[in-house]
Amino acid sequence: MEVEDFVGTPSLWQVTQALAFISYYQQLGQCVYVHCKAGRTRSAIIVACYLMMVRPTLLFHSLSFN
Repeated sequence: MEVEDFVGTPSLWQVTQALAFISYYQQLGQCVYVHCKAGRTRSAIIVACYLMMVRPTLLFHSLSFN
């Protein structure tokens, strides 16, 4: 998924596509590694959205997941 470094955030469409990608490979029993260059916003947004999708949890818990 291409999102411009340091100034961009994923669009709703990009988040939806990323979640579909992760879900597909998780259903196949495979691991998915989510990363971005800085590791501060783009990858964190995707992982937080995924956690909220698969675990009915509050936003705070998704963002503070260890």
